[in-house]
Amino acid sequence: MAGILLLNLVVIGLAGLAIYEDKLEHEARSRVTTQNISLLIERETSAALDRIDLGLQSARDEIEEQIDAGPVNAERVNAFLKRHQSYLPEIMSLQVTDANGLVRYGKGVPAGAMVDLSDHEYFILQRSHPKAGPVIGKPRARISQEWAVPVSRRLSLPNGEFAGIVYVDIPVAYFVRKFSVLNLGSHGLVALRSEILISEELCLALHTSV
Repeated sequence: MAGILLLNLVVIGLAGLAIYEDKLEHEARSRVTTQNISLLIERETSAALDRIDLGLQSARDEIEEQIDAGPVNAERVNAFLKRHQSYLPEIMSLQVTDANGLVRYGKGVPAGAMVDLSDHEYFILQRSHPKAGPVIGKPRARISQEWAVPVSRRLSLPNGEFAGIVYVDIPVAYFVRKFSVLNLGSHGLVALRSEILISEELCLALHTSV
């Protein structure tokens, strides 16, 4: 009896060890999978933001050149913005404000009533910091009720004074479509974090259901 009992204990012990080792291997595979997904998301997002920022820089350079040369030609600026917007399928708008935050140029700018961005945090940051670089704002609901993430660049006069911003709106739906192909499980979560300027951390959480 003692021998049978000892044999059973050994079998149970070996089975428990096998289960434990299998658990560790499963956790290790899960960590690798998570790291790979995170790397994929980072590269996809960085590539899209790099393309968008190049468009912003091109628009900034064009408008600042016009400011430096004399009065801004609205028709030329709008044609330039419309053309560059067509190069960036990720965005829903490419527009320009004046120093007071009023949207002046770009496709879809309403005639008459001006859109005022002067109280938006990304506009305030650009106005306050001459060397801000690209600033990603908090997701906001547009007039169309569609949520979007604004990305902006500062415009400056030849003497360095603030002249407004050039900005794009990236629809939140773009990120949802981009990441919906990832199998994250029923409680999956993708979090995009950006530390763009002066300890400002903005987080957009996109729940996905698969």
